[in-house]
Amino acid sequence: MEALEPFAIERILSSPYRRCVQTVEPLAAGRGVEVELLEALGEGSGEGSALALSLVGEPVVLSVHAGLTEVAFGERLKKAETLVVDPAGRVVRRFRV
Repeated sequence: MEALEPFAIERILSSPYRRCVQTVEPLAAGRGVEVELLEALGEGSGEGSALALSLVGEPVVLSVHAGLTEVAFGERLKKAETLVVDPAGRVVRRFRV
């Protein structure tokens, strides 16, 4: 995940679904950070978008399902896409990993 090298990352939170976890495991290993699994970020959880919005402005990575990003940030992700959100909650970059 070279595209994320310029960004400070202190936490990595993930849906407990295997594919979401697998997506961020290399980043976590490279940064020496544990992946925190949260049921609230699971597919269909009503809590996920509120949690995502509450973390805006923190140096955190979320590995979630596309529907959550659509509700929280107005952007639906395709497979292997990543959003970078600024401290105000605006999407400032979109790329494929």
